[in-house]
Amino acid sequence: MIYFNFDAIVAPPLATIPQELIEQEMKKQAETGKTSMAILNSNCEIVEKPEVYYASRKLGLPGVFGQFMTVINNDMIFPDRFSLELTNHCNFSCKMCPRSVMTRKKEFMSRELFCKIVDEIHEFSKVTAVNKVDLYRLGESTLHPDFGFMLDYIGKLDTPFPTQLATNGSRLDEKMIRKIMDSSLTYLVLSFNAQDAETYRNVTGGAELSQTIKALQNLKRFRTKRTPFIMLQFVEQEGTHDKLEEFVKEYIDSCDIVISSSLEDFGGQLKQNSAYVEKHILGDGDGGDRLVCPRGVWRRAMIYVNGDVVPCICDINASYTKMGNVTQSSIKEIFDSPQWAEFVAMHKECGEKLLKHPLCGPCSEWKIMTGYNKRFTPKIVSNQ
Repeated sequence: MIYFNFDAIVAPPLATIPQELIEQEMKKQAETGKTSMAILNSNCEIVEKPEVYYASRKLGLPGVFGQFMTVINNDMIFPDRFSLELTNHCNFSCKMCPRSVMTRKKEFMSRELFCKIVDEIHEFSKVTAVNKVDLYRLGESTLHPDFGFMLDYIGKLDTPFPTQLATNGSRLDEKMIRKIMDSSLTYLVLSFNAQDAETYRNVTGGAELSQTIKALQNLKRFRTKRTPFIMLQFVEQEGTHDKLEEFVKEYIDSCDIVISSSLEDFGGQLKQNSAYVEKHILGDGDGGDRLVCPRGVWRRAMIYVNGDVVPCICDINASYTKMGNVTQSSIKEIFDSPQWAEFVAMHKECGEKLLKHPLCGPCSEWKIMTGYNKRFTPKIVSNQ
């Protein structure tokens, strides 16, 4: 779920919105306690359902519920979203993180490999949609000794695509903050994942919430332009269950966007997460047929620090769905490979081959991604 600070959004003028649409949305929110979603582009401009924005303001809500628009190209010539793992080193030990079962060698992506990847993405972004490039995966990217160079390299592109960085905030001193704020980065995600100091220490393995709050304050203080949009991530798990409303109320004015993410067990690999996922997220379900998992058919590429490419975040060690390696092939060659086509076909068919797949077969992520148990109907976060 994504909640937007009103001040971060560019909405169409009120005079251009039919009053009856705003009144209908206000009535819906008042009667059902649920809200529709405004649709925004990567620059936080509303492109659909602006009545949600105005209804939420009139009702005195702390923010507006929405989602980012995804540009869908039917040409299928290239992945439309990337995660570049600049490093898989991390200085936190978050209890819900898939790094706990990561067996891959810990290293830093070389400058040469980074530039090769970015150059190819940049060339294809001129002819097909690249919705976002994440500059992280299973590591703290700001630990990379060439992190500044990497930000600068992307910033010099003539047609930069939206970029996103997620960080635990531990390295956000004044020098690092100024570097990030002066870059072309579109989104900066600060991983809070807890509302109080004790829970934060428990979740992160001993880190202090006060340091992260100070980093947040400095991010806003040193930002001199509209971007990067400052996003706070909140993961629902033990210790934070049913705390989202409180979190939004407390922090929405300190950032641009609050993202609420569900705890995942990554296809059953994170046993410490499975009990919570089964009880609080998956619920009873309706016992219906298996649905197509969006992660199986999306055009997304996770490029790990050594160049290995997988199509799904659940393949933590590139053990089940490795499609190739960008040190040996281009992204285009890997995306056009028979094994990638077979992976997509397997998911679309939802047949015996999928059920027997060692990672995808027992995985329950599809239930979350498809809204299988209708759990993710957005509810109002009140301002009371």
